[in-house]
Amino acid sequence: MSGKHTLIVGCVVFFFILSSTFYCVLSGSGSSRIASVRNIDYSYTIQEINLTNIEKHITFLSNLNSRVSGYPEFYNATRYIAEEMRSYGIDVYLENFTLAVPVVYDAKVTVISPEKISLKAYALWPNLIETCETPEEGLQGRLIYAGYGELNSFNGKDVNGSIVLMEFNSGRKWTNAIMLGAKAVIFIEPETTTTEEATQKFLKIPLDVPRFYVKRSDGELLKNLLENGKVKVKVDLKMRFEEREVSNVIGIIEGTDPTLKNEVVVVSAHYDTISVVPELAPGTDDTTGIATLLELARVFKKYPSRRTIMLVAFSGHHFALQGAREFVDKHFDEIGHKIKLLVNLDLSMEKDALVALWIGYFYQYDLDPGRFIWISQRISNDYMPQLYQLNKNYSGKFINAMDIGSWRRYIPFITLDSEPFTVSGGLGFSFVTAMTSKKYLNTPFDNLKNLNIENVKPQADIALWIIYNLANEDQLPECHATRFN
Repeated sequence: MSGKHTLIVGCVVFFFILSSTFYCVLSGSGSSRIASVRNIDYSYTIQEINLTNIEKHITFLSNLNSRVSGYPEFYNATRYIAEEMRSYGIDVYLENFTLAVPVVYDAKVTVISPEKISLKAYALWPNLIETCETPEEGLQGRLIYAGYGELNSFNGKDVNGSIVLMEFNSGRKWTNAIMLGAKAVIFIEPETTTTEEATQKFLKIPLDVPRFYVKRSDGELLKNLLENGKVKVKVDLKMRFEEREVSNVIGIIEGTDPTLKNEVVVVSAHYDTISVVPELAPGTDDTTGIATLLELARVFKKYPSRRTIMLVAFSGHHFALQGAREFVDKHFDEIGHKIKLLVNLDLSMEKDALVALWIGYFYQYDLDPGRFIWISQRISNDYMPQLYQLNKNYSGKFINAMDIGSWRRYIPFITLDSEPFTVSGGLGFSFVTAMTSKKYLNTPFDNLKNLNIENVKPQADIALWIIYNLANEDQLPECHATRFN
């Protein structure tokens, strides 16, 4: 063989070896590529998705006033999810852990003069770890109205030692009242609001200033009293961090293959909510993921995959992903060899397109996306083209962002429950609704009035299609758990 031919052959071999490194190594097979999924028609699975069922789950869970982890009605959500899974014939158990939760015991505004009136109020989220409790006797002061908190709204008013009534949609200008010496702030419920407004009503420093939220009718009552003269009020707030036991709900659907049933694909979503007013946290849009998970659970039980499916409903999502972190810690030794894959659902009803992401905003480690190349290529080159052949309406409803660096363009600033699993060395990624603003997240206005259930169907179909294909693959990439010191 000539030197030229030897060089060509050497280059071919080199690039073949190099290309093989882009695929996770298979157990016992060196650098072999993973075999393709069997030629099976899974179209019957997506035909099973029932929007009525998803809407039922969303409606029930949203009608619970607050699903903040550790709050009273949160536990009703835990029971509901477990009972729904059991009703499908799924084996269910709970994995419990403790969580530090800001618990509200009392929040009220009392008009002392010109007449005595007691009004229901709601505490706002703590400033970092400061819950802003009032003394046992409460705080008293003259009430002044400051509109939207502009500095000129305080002109001619004795702010020092006062309690300021103002509109909720005032950005962070409520801090003007504090800088001028106000004791507390009472926000009037708006007609509507946004996530951005909500996040500006608490600080990342432990500023000890009681802040309250009153219903619009009560806010108007206080404004009317002020128009007729001086008003004196007392505010009471009892709120403190306490440890509460909460649960991840786990459902197991055993696989049908005698060998592959020993491997697990986790499908997860969180079921807790968050709000700047923790007692008013219905989280309708925030419920889309867990409602879809419950419907997928029903379908997976009816049509089991070759691998075992572990359904995980995470709590503690809005507490720095604590539920997901507890799950990873408990199952760390199973990551890679038993738990082969984790697919998380973080969905919204704002839009109808889905994006697949292996990274979010919580950790943002400089991880190598190479471990996801095989899965990414299977999705783009095999699963989705097959789905488009079944129904062209799915075209344009899915974005594969697992192997690009511009993932931030597709999602708002959110954290994903797949991140702890991925950072720990596992193959974990999330399906997230693409191009959403999460407009009402963290507000009391994330409620059933904003229900747009039709947007869920293509997302649920695509997620189920991809997960079902992956759960039936002959082989999945092998990865290994890694602890960071």
